[in-house]
Amino acid sequence: MAALILFSVTVSVISEKGEPAADLLRENVEALADNEYGHNIYCLGYGSLDCPLNDRKVKVITGEY
Repeated sequence: MAALILFSVTVSVISEKGEPAADLLRENVEALADNEYGHNIYCLGYGSLDCPLNDRKVKVITGEY
């Protein structure tokens, strides 16, 4: 969330100067805003791994990353 706010402020400052925002900066924000994990993630069992879908501790995480 802090990164998104920082990006917004940076783009505002750059826009006020009349300079276009850097492509790399836009790509970084898109990467932050995009879901980090694939759509087919499965958390199985009970264990010590943190499931990326919720706050459960699971034994196995499988799917696309």
